Amino acid sequence: MSPPKQLSTTKQHLLKSSYLEEYSAIRGNALPLSRAANHDDFLHYFRCANPKYSPNQKPVAMVSLWTLLSYSTPNERMWMILGIIMATFTGLGIPTWLILLARSLDTFSSLATLMGKAGENVDLFELLRTELNKLCVAFAIVGGVCLVTGFIYVSIWTYTGEQQSLRIQKQFVRSCLNQDAEWYDSNDREALPTKMGTALVHVSNAIGRQVVDVYANAVSALGCLIVALLLNTPLSLVMLCVVPIA
Repeated sequence: MSPPKQLSTTKQHLLKSSYLEEYSAIRGNALPLSRAANHDDFLHYFRCANPKYSPNQKPVAMVSLWTLLSYSTPNERMWMILGIIMATFTGLGIPTWLILLARSLDTFSSLATLMGKAGENVDLFELLRTELNKLCVAFAIVGGVCLVTGFIYVSIWTYTGEQQSLRIQKQFVRSCLNQDAEWYDSNDREALPTKMGTALVHVSNAIGRQVVDVYANAVSALGCLIVALLLNTPLSLVMLCVVPIA
């Protein structure tokens, strides 16, 4: 049975018309990857796919960490330097713990070394107890130092970060009050307090303890790598070969 004449006419009309071309163009516009000739074009179309993106929106200027820290006073900078020194001691706690652990394993795994230390008139079990007590005291000292230095640097950087955030907030309010009425027409006055509060939370986190936490973790990782290379260089190099870089 042949198809109706009306359907065949409609199908031919669709094939001959530009409907398919328009569909392909619309589909191509909807796919950012198909139109992105380079990285900038891809980011442009990716932002346009965001429903909250506005073409009239001005690009947000990036602020460096040193600019944010410029709101600190000289006294606070001295405290921040002290906090960095304390964070260095905290970061070196794990490498020190690794050194003590390696020495303890070497000591207790070699019976000849223990017997040589014990001699003839010294009890071997008493020597083991003495060595264990020394290691426990050393571990306790390292843990206590890390506890004190960690508390000091976290307290210092949390305090200075909050103080700088408060100054930035005062400066923002002062700048808003100095604006013309036209500026309030172009900006949502009701959303300004919410935006300011959200931005200050991020600023406080950026210039607070998170910065020095990254530094302490970096010092700890570097110290552990150096200790591993000094204790067993071939094994450390083999282990580094399987570390993902990218």
